[in-house]
Amino acid sequence: MAFASLYAIQAAPLLMTLVRKGKIDSAWYHRIYGFCLWLGYVAASARVYVTEDVKILQAVLVFMLFPLHGLRTKIRMPTWSVW
Repeated sequence: MAFASLYAIQAAPLLMTLVRKGKIDSAWYHRIYGFCLWLGYVAASARVYVTEDVKILQAVLVFMLFPLHGLRTKIRMPTWSVW
């Protein structure tokens, strides 16, 4: 899991080269780069699910992600203060 972000790190120069050559738009660069970063979370959650230790995944969702989502959407806190 330590190398999950390397896929995005390797994809970024390739995507930026494509943007500079005019093959893709910068919006596609950000979409694909975000997807590459997101794959690490998918792999981590799949690993937790396969090992049948679902309580860890539930704890992450309940204690970390949902409160941050609530701060951003309901209270309208700025992004920099939440992170």
